Amino acid sequence: MIPDSITPDTQVTFLLCGRFGQNESSKTPLNAAEYFSLCQWLRNESKTLPDLFDSEVVDRYSKISRFDAKRLPELLNRGGALALAVEDWNNKGIWILSPTDKHYPRRLTERLPNKAPPLLFGAGNPQLLSKGGLAVVGSRDISERAKLATHKIGRLCVQNRIPLISGGARGVDSEAMQTVLEEGGQVIGFIADSLLKMSLNGKYRQALRDQRLVLVTSNDPKTPFSVGNAMARNKFVYCLSDWTLVIASSYNEGGTWAGATENLKNKWVPLFVREDVDVPEGNYRLIERGATAIRSDSFTDPDVFLTILKNSQAMVGKPCIVCDLTSTYSTSEETPVPHEIAAGPVEIPSSTQKISQEINIGQKPNDLFPIVWPCIEKQLATPKTEKELAECFNVEVKQMRAWLSSAVEKGDVQKLVKPVRYVLPKKPKVSLDTWIEN
Repeated sequence: MIPDSITPDTQVTFLLCGRFGQNESSKTPLNAAEYFSLCQWLRNESKTLPDLFDSEVVDRYSKISRFDAKRLPELLNRGGALALAVEDWNNKGIWILSPTDKHYPRRLTERLPNKAPPLLFGAGNPQLLSKGGLAVVGSRDISERAKLATHKIGRLCVQNRIPLISGGARGVDSEAMQTVLEEGGQVIGFIADSLLKMSLNGKYRQALRDQRLVLVTSNDPKTPFSVGNAMARNKFVYCLSDWTLVIASSYNEGGTWAGATENLKNKWVPLFVREDVDVPEGNYRLIERGATAIRSDSFTDPDVFLTILKNSQAMVGKPCIVCDLTSTYSTSEETPVPHEIAAGPVEIPSSTQKISQEINIGQKPNDLFPIVWPCIEKQLATPKTEKELAECFNVEVKQMRAWLSSAVEKGDVQKLVKPVRYVLPKKPKVSLDTWIEN
């Protein structure tokens, strides 16, 4: 899906902020802050971006800004280079968006005032950019256990019809992307470099055709890798998501650490951090700074995973957009009224603290019972053995036995004999949604 030919606003934005080659202009394109400052002035003057082709408008702005008087005219006088570039990229399946375009994700301009990318280059379905979802991030070099956890989270995203947001780098990013695509899910890949090369990669071709994948970047589609671009990309991954999960992070270095600490500072989205025997020091340090610890083996059922995400909505201390988990796929920006979260201190509210304690897996086997019980309950419409239930939720039999014993004591389950099985008693059941509301 390629959007129609770029709009007049996007053409002007491209002339002001785009790069068409090292020697095509002696004037430096506008950065994000300069671009949005110019846009604000135009709004105040009841002007639009195409009005910049009027030399009087440009002269007026040059006088009140610190711009070289020749900078804007020279940038705007690159129409020939623009036409060639747009035609070349469209022929290769690359589209271009600016903040005034329909498919440009509003959450970038809302969460990153004056820092959102003026231009987005992409391949695939641009409508996915506004879907929201779970961002899964982590180091390039990861343990086998971390890789398995990444695959597990990817499958849970698909089972809950939650899109995955990824930075597309080697390691956690690519493992998560590949898992979700293989399982038939949706992926938003905000990459730092080589968009053209990645869009032609055979392993992504079918997903692009199926409209289940969008690859997007704020840089020229042919831009090679650079550390600076990779670091700058991190905030866009977070701000396109509704939640972010860190699989593995170094301490006080690297892009994963920088992105996670930046999110904690700005409180864009709830941040989860994997806690396990193999995690690096950075994971524990992020938890100390306010991220929520979460063990990958806690996620043995899609409903449990969904419940944890729903209950994390109060982890950020200011209004945020949370995706509509009842839709076919989460479509956060299509939700008429976003979930309002009261502004307040960084501390996590008491209800969320309780959930955090439960999902950290303590020593007692019943710690998770309030969360997993609604999921187990759904399986007990017909009699089941301990082994059948344990296999269903991918847990040890002794763990399931402990949960069932607790349920029997509470009167929530009837224990049958010869053979030993468990079934719901004949009384009204409490749904998962009712349990969450209570």
